Amino acid sequence: MDIHVENNIDRIDRDQWNALARQNPVNTVFQTFEFNRAAQAAYGRGDGSFILCVKDKGRLIAIFPLLFTKVNGKRTLQFMAGERSDYCDLICPQQREEVLEMVWACILSRRREWDIVHLSNIPLETSLARYMKENKDLKRLVHRSSQDEAVYLRFKEDQAHTQEVLSKKKVLGFRRYFQTHGGYRVLHLHRSQDIAGYLEDFFAQHIKRWQGSLYPSLFLDEVNKEFYRCMVQGLPQGWITFTVIQFKDHILGYHLGFSYGKSFVWYKPTFNKVFGQHSPGQVLLQEVMEYANAQGFEEFDLGVGKDPYKHRFGNKVRRNNSFKVFSSRGAYLCYYIPLAIQWRVSRLFAK
Repeated sequence: MDIHVENNIDRIDRDQWNALARQNPVNTVFQTFEFNRAAQAAYGRGDGSFILCVKDKGRLIAIFPLLFTKVNGKRTLQFMAGERSDYCDLICPQQREEVLEMVWACILSRRREWDIVHLSNIPLETSLARYMKENKDLKRLVHRSSQDEAVYLRFKEDQAHTQEVLSKKKVLGFRRYFQTHGGYRVLHLHRSQDIAGYLEDFFAQHIKRWQGSLYPSLFLDEVNKEFYRCMVQGLPQGWITFTVIQFKDHILGYHLGFSYGKSFVWYKPTFNKVFGQHSPGQVLLQEVMEYANAQGFEEFDLGVGKDPYKHRFGNKVRRNNSFKVFSSRGAYLCYYIPLAIQWRVSRLFAK
């Protein structure tokens, strides 16, 4: 086996990449060539990309798509699409131990180029997560953050729960308000040329939705807008489902989600705050869930995050970990010791 670092995703064969992604234990839209290509186009203009490619007898067997960024002044190496992905992983269908060893040997051999390797949203059951927790060489350099949850609904797993979710009287009542006043229309768009015409208003509505809150819109940053434009233009037709809910002359809400494999991903919603008393956000979720169920998807993935509403709709939970790997033992201790002290103090006051 041999390994090399590629800086340009377009030098890697798209079909080979996606064939590996489809066979990978973590097989979501976030592992695909097209999603990562959109991320490189939007975010990879600084220090560049760092895509590790492992080959066996000339055949590509593993890809570790990383990207250099600056975070709080630190040279940070992270998943290429990590900021925008709910699930991240080394793309390696056979999950071979020697591949993991080769990948990390390569990264550590180039530690002068980075201060921190920050890998987020790695599902707990992956070989990558286990390796990072158990490998003796990495243990001295790794800080593992708390678990994050991703809630999802398996439509056929619990028919009673699914039926309850799809027929919540309160939500249906909100929708009925708009329907009875006329001019209510729902569009599910798939073609890039149809979606593109709504994107700028989608960004603007999301900015207004979160204005004045503790969580300002990601679309205040032009780079994030560019990522969404690249996604809409670059992902194959059918992978994106863009939902628009119209009410008379108004747009009640938008949702950009993914239709990939057997899963529908609830990804980026927004709604019109003017109609807040009639819960357009819940109406939007109801419409998208009904659509996903009618299209025959096996699961509706509500994504990563601790929003309380997700547990009301989902019936399954995935758990992710995030890891920080430091370039030296000293850097690790400087980061970890203050956190440990803070945790112990909080425990004392809790008692």
